[in-house]
Amino acid sequence: MTEDTSKGFGAVFALTVGVAFALALMAGAPKARPEAAQPQVAAVFAPWLSNEDVLARVIAAGARPVRFGKVGTIAVVTLEDKDTSAALRRRGAWLLLDPIAAGGCGTGRDNA
Repeated sequence: MTEDTSKGFGAVFALTVGVAFALALMAGAPKARPEAAQPQVAAVFAPWLSNEDVLARVIAAGARPVRFGKVGTIAVVTLEDKDTSAALRRRGAWLLLDPIAAGGCGTGRDNA
């Protein structure tokens, strides 16, 4: 019997691309890390999450969404207080980057 492996391949591919993207940003762009007092960050979430799931996680963390990046799992958010960064990480953000240094996260769409 032959199993349908297209779903499994897609998930592995998405994970591989996401990890490669994260590693490239961490290795090649140390200035992409946000400053401690920076009001906005680009929060990078897992590539298999939906836009709705990312938005729910951002709001649950107490951050204010500004827009999505070109990839829907990157959200530019305003940090409401000093604990919001840790709350984003607890809710699944892989990376928190300076949105300008990270290339503006591509052309995204406003949430407003």
